[in-house]
Amino acid sequence: MFAHAFEAVVPSRAAARVAAAELAMWYHLFLPRHRVTVVPKGREAFSYHKKSGFLALVGVVIVLGIIEIVVVHLLVSRFSVVAAVVLTAASIYGLAWLGSFARSVVACPILVGEGRLTATWGFLPSIDVPFASLDRVVFADPGFEKDDVLDLATMGAKPCWVVLREPVEVCGMTGRARQIRAVKLSPDETDAFVKSVARLVEEQ
Repeated sequence: MFAHAFEAVVPSRAAARVAAAELAMWYHLFLPRHRVTVVPKGREAFSYHKKSGFLALVGVVIVLGIIEIVVVHLLVSRFSVVAAVVLTAASIYGLAWLGSFARSVVACPILVGEGRLTATWGFLPSIDVPFASLDRVVFADPGFEKDDVLDLATMGAKPCWVVLREPVEVCGMTGRARQIRAVKLSPDETDAFVKSVARLVEEQ
């Protein structure tokens, strides 16, 4: 969400992407609860976290991580207090990153409308394409190579593939650009999402 701003002032695209992700992490970590999800006017939002096991998994990992932090700190501090503090700080940061990412998944739904489809997975790099670039939405794997598909689907949910009329360039966390031919998504209301996109594409 901050990538374009950083790319305008940082010479390295990779560094800009990392800095944007770091800022987004802290932004979502401290984002007020009442501002978690804001849907722009004229756009329809589709969540992708309610029917998957992602949030439950994150919760389990955080609980286990807290227990591990206490145990590891006590054990390591018997040999080196400095090492114990460093490991504890790194572990706390990791859990904060994970918790922030989980919040961003709730706060950043798939958006449809105003002539565009915006798909993301939390605060990670997203894709924003006009309806004119969309070919169709299918429930079966279109059979493209792995690198030709931007996989934004979450585990445990029904997937669908948004097939593009022509390759579109996307950039990942490292700033590496690649051409994709389809986007794999897993909205909670898959059928409604497919119908909405199909209808709006036909209206173009």
